[in-house]
Amino acid sequence: MSLHAQDVPNAANFLPSPPSSQSYKFKNDSAQYELGKELRTTARGEKARSDMSWQLNTYLSNFSEIMGVELSVKNTPNIYELCNYGMTQATKSIEASQAARFSWRPYARFGEASLITSSEEQYRSTSSYPSAQAVYGWLLGILLSEVNSDRQDQLLKRAYDMGYSSVIAGYNWQSDTEIGRDLASAVLANIHSHNGFLSLVRYAQAEFNKKAGTRASDDPFLYANALPDPTKYLPDPPAEGTAQYEYDVKTYNESKTYRDTSRGDMAVSDADASLENMIRIFSPLLGVTISSSNTPEIYTLLSRIFPVATQSSSEAKEHYNRRRPYVVFDEHTGYPVEEDELRNNGAYPSGHSLLGWLVGLTLSEINPANMESIMSRAYEFGQSRVILGYHWQSDVTTGRYVAGAAFGRLHLESDFLNQLERAIKEFKSTSAIHDAVATSEESEASAPVYTLEGHRLDSRPTRPGIYIRRGKKVIIR
Repeated sequence: MSLHAQDVPNAANFLPSPPSSQSYKFKNDSAQYELGKELRTTARGEKARSDMSWQLNTYLSNFSEIMGVELSVKNTPNIYELCNYGMTQATKSIEASQAARFSWRPYARFGEASLITSSEEQYRSTSSYPSAQAVYGWLLGILLSEVNSDRQDQLLKRAYDMGYSSVIAGYNWQSDTEIGRDLASAVLANIHSHNGFLSLVRYAQAEFNKKAGTRASDDPFLYANALPDPTKYLPDPPAEGTAQYEYDVKTYNESKTYRDTSRGDMAVSDADASLENMIRIFSPLLGVTISSSNTPEIYTLLSRIFPVATQSSSEAKEHYNRRRPYVVFDEHTGYPVEEDELRNNGAYPSGHSLLGWLVGLTLSEINPANMESIMSRAYEFGQSRVILGYHWQSDVTTGRYVAGAAFGRLHLESDFLNQLERAIKEFKSTSAIHDAVATSEESEASAPVYTLEGHRLDSRPTRPGIYIRRGKKVIIR
């Protein structure tokens, strides 16, 4: 089941770069670094110290109490093998991402001591982007949630906190942890596509049920009460007066400048979160035309994914009831059509961001070869909500976290797994036919070309740029 490094998700190919020193995001990163330092002498600081080992045994030890079972290679070898495989693939993704983009760690940038001084020299020249601690913690938290759904909220809360421990320790910026969690969910989709991985999950589930004396859950597919509860593992929305809220405000104002550009046009198009629009956007990236007639299994899978996104965020939106940016500032959005409808609807977390990321993860498991193109567009689908003014950046960021958690939970449902297997089989047969037709350079050149927004062009592009042909990015010079 092992893959080469080039076959794993690389954050540099579909997620934002580390923020520049003059950006609002870096100012927020610096503020969070200072807040983290203040916690080092507290109980939370001691917890951060114990978290920072980057060893699988330590992670499993930290999750054992929540699981109610000692997690170790001796006591739970199947769970250990599952987590070790996930961590091995995550390491490849982290290393590829760090090699592509370098960012000084906070303690190195400011010439200050970290919480773990003994490891400073070892990691001083290693990029802080993305946070390995956040990648490992979030990935393992979701994997263990697939094994023990009864404790999924507690597992995800602990997994989230593991990422923040690296901020307290001074080894990562907050933005590194955000990218780390996003990368972790992409790694999750990738490894779920590996031959034999689902068997690892089932063996781990059976082992846990035997150790814990419980039976495997047979909850019906898509029941809301079976999904992780974001209010149990997400932080509260940023409060006014905090650095994070200031970053949200500045990002909102900065994003408004895109509205009269082509990126703004894309944001307006993305406001339509219907199944039909998602199919239009993602079909060229997947590499096949999704429809009820052409790919009925993939179509059915996506149509049943949609209620999961709604159910995953609806209670959290009502619980937090965060006001949207355009409501706070009494301004118009970049898409006034929905202003009255959403004026009293909670903003946190973003349902659009959640939906786009969840669809992207699902399609990436169907066609892992195109994962980075798919996930790049899924990321931008969420960012469109910031540009239009319907969401704060923190709403969109946490929407992706909720999507990753829901995606992991879906893999406990046999109905979902069976439908996914049918969709994968259908994709392979459909794309095989497609590839057989396009064997010559002439047919390749005549293949339909799409913009990154999913719009099909009537002829070969005349302007240089990046386009999509046969589900892959191509550069036209």
